[in-house]
Amino acid sequence: AGMDADTTGAGAAPSSPVASVQPTAGDGARAAAAAADAPAGQAAAAHPEAAQAPDRSGQAAVSRPAARKKRNIFYGWWIVGASGAMNGTGGSVHWQGFQVFFLPVAASLNLSHAMTALPFSLARAENGVMGPLTGWLIDRYGVRPLMIGGTIMTGLGYILLSFTNSYTSFLLVYLFVISIGGSTTFMQASTTAINGWFVRRRGIAMAINSAAFRLGGAVTIPLLSAFILKYDWQTASLWVGVFMIVFVTPLGIFFKRSPESIGQRPDGDAVRPPVILSDAKNPVSGSESGQGLDPHPDSFDRLR
Repeated sequence: AGMDADTTGAGAAPSSPVASVQPTAGDGARAAAAAADAPAGQAAAAHPEAAQAPDRSGQAAVSRPAARKKRNIFYGWWIVGASGAMNGTGGSVHWQGFQVFFLPVAASLNLSHAMTALPFSLARAENGVMGPLTGWLIDRYGVRPLMIGGTIMTGLGYILLSFTNSYTSFLLVYLFVISIGGSTTFMQASTTAINGWFVRRRGIAMAINSAAFRLGGAVTIPLLSAFILKYDWQTASLWVGVFMIVFVTPLGIFFKRSPESIGQRPDGDAVRPPVILSDAKNPVSGSESGQGLDPHPDSFDRLR
C-alpha cells in the first residue's frame, strides 16, 4: 500500500498555483469598486470602441440632416415651374390665341376686320392702364390671390364669350372680364412672383418663364386651330374656359408671398443667424432695432 501511494504521488503532475486559486465573491466586489473609482480616461483606454461609438453616432446624426438639406430644391424653382406651366398653357392661349379667333369671330358676327381687331387692341392698352392697380393689389394681398382669382376670372370670361351673339356683348366680355383676368395672372403677378424669389439668378428664372410661354404657344395654338376648324369658335372658347378653371387655376396654389415668409432667403442662400446690436446704456434686441433681420441685397420687408 505504501508503494502504491508513492507510485501514485510520483505519477501525478504537480498542480499550478495559479490554477488552484479560485475567484471569490469578495474579489468580485473589490474589482467592481475599483472599476467605479477608476478615471474616465482609463476606462476609455481600456475600451476604445465603446468610447468612440457615441462620436460616430453623433457625426452620423449631424451628417444625415446636412445631406438631406443639400438635396432640397429651393422653393423659388417650384414657383418658376408653376409660372411657366401657367404661361405656357393659359397664357399662350390668351396672348396668342386671338389670332386664331380673329377670322371665325369676324365671319360669325358679320364684322369687318377693323371692328374685330378693336377689342384685341383695346385689351392691350387696358393692360397698361391696369398695371399700377395690379401692382398695388399684389403688394397688399400677395401674388397667390391674384393668380387664382385672375385665372378663374379669365376662364369664366371665355365661357361667357362662347354665348355672345352680338358685337357689343363680345366687346364687353373680352375687355372687362377676359382681359382684366388675363393681364393680372399671366403678366404682372407671375413676373412679380419670380422677381421676389430671385436676385442673383433672376435672369435665368425669367428666361425659363419666357421660354415656357413661347414653347407652350407652339403646342397650344395649333391644337386650338384644329379644334376651331373641326367645331366652331364658340365651342373652342367654352372648352378654353373650362381648361383655365380646372387645370390652370390649381397651379396658383404653389405661389407663396416671399422667401422670408417660409424661412428662406432669395436664391436659396443660407439663412444667417441674427446679429443683435445693443448700446451699453440702453440695450436693444435685434428684433426691436431691426438689425437682426439681416436682409438680402435688393430685398425688402415683404412679410406684411
